[in-house]
Amino acid sequence: MKRSLLILCLAIISLSIQSVNAAPPDNVGPPTTQNVRIIEQPIDVNVDNDATNPVPITDAFVRTLFQATLNVNLPSGSNNNNPGATIYSVPAGSRAVIENVAIVAFIPEPDVQYPGVGIRTTINFTAAEHIIGPKYVSTPLSLAEPSQHFNFSESLRLYADPQTDIVIRFLRHGLNFNGLAPFSATISGYLVPENSPSLSP
Repeated sequence: MKRSLLILCLAIISLSIQSVNAAPPDNVGPPTTQNVRIIEQPIDVNVDNDATNPVPITDAFVRTLFQATLNVNLPSGSNNNNPGATIYSVPAGSRAVIENVAIVAFIPEPDVQYPGVGIRTTINFTAAEHIIGPKYVSTPLSLAEPSQHFNFSESLRLYADPQTDIVIRFLRHGLNFNGLAPFSATISGYLVPENSPSLSP
């Protein structure tokens, strides 16, 4: 009887050990690994760009800054310097973008005269003149020199095609055109390649 109980206990212990050391279920496999490839050389990447989901492009071209100054004296009796004078010639292969225009004018008889300025540019073989009027008037320099100092200053955006001239035309309006009227003009902006997709900064 004791021997039978001993055999039964040993059998139960053996079954317990086998259960603990049983193989894992079939659906549990060894841990998986991922292959990692290190790229030491640059590769080309294609980016889809369409009208509905455009990819913004900033500073895709090099801008070349420019500025130029022109001085003209309108003689007594003259109300303009027709047909104007070239202040800047746009080089081949570039398009000009004018961002600022500054004008100084001395008018000898400010009570009956006032200045104006026309800036002529050409786009697609069409020339257009942009008129700018005075923004500031100073007091006369002295009783002996009653001329007044007019300032024009405009932040704007004008364009000019390659191999065209940017022309300034100084104007004097009024009841008479007596006295010498000195004018000075300065423009500044930048050049972009002629085939650039954008003219914005």
